[in-house]
Amino acid sequence: MLEQKQLYMHRPADGVIGDCFRTCIACVLDLPPDAVPHVWQQHWESEDSTLPRAELNAWLAPRGLAFVEYPLECTSVELRTYLAHYFRGVHVVLGCNSKHGGHSVVARDADYLWDPSIDNSGCVGPMKDGYYWVGLLVHGGGTSDPPLAEEYALAYADAQLAAAVHIWASIQRHEGDPCWQYVARDQWALNGEARR
Repeated sequence: MLEQKQLYMHRPADGVIGDCFRTCIACVLDLPPDAVPHVWQQHWESEDSTLPRAELNAWLAPRGLAFVEYPLECTSVELRTYLAHYFRGVHVVLGCNSKHGGHSVVARDADYLWDPSIDNSGCVGPMKDGYYWVGLLVHGGGTSDPPLAEEYALAYADAQLAAAVHIWASIQRHEGDPCWQYVARDQWALNGEARR
């Protein structure tokens, strides 16, 4: 993972939408931030929170990847325990609140958090909807359609089970592929609610 800072702080009143989310994706993929589409810039005012995810997945699809995320209602202590137990060694894109509002960071296990914000605003709690959004990068099968769409529906009913099934299915499909360990290491997430 490449630790780097975002290019734009969030200043919507000045017409600037922060790019912490794409910077987290770039960090996990070892790319510069401007190599990843700034999906929230175009869709910030949209009522349809699925548009940024669809645009990101269209960009990831030729790379054989997809972004999925799910909400997790817990305390910060429970979150660290959850990440260390269920996603040991995995870089997770985490939607949370910073001291300025909605934010994205990269977390791993119970003790690693990379904050891409220019002013190190941190992760001080869940998003304003009350959830931490756990984001994973999974094998997408090389199509523009999100993989295993039926599991997306399950994620709303039981997010933890859906994530475990999705990861298991992804690893099972690619176990003979030398790249399967990459997916097990750097996973992502499903977006059903606005991440602002």
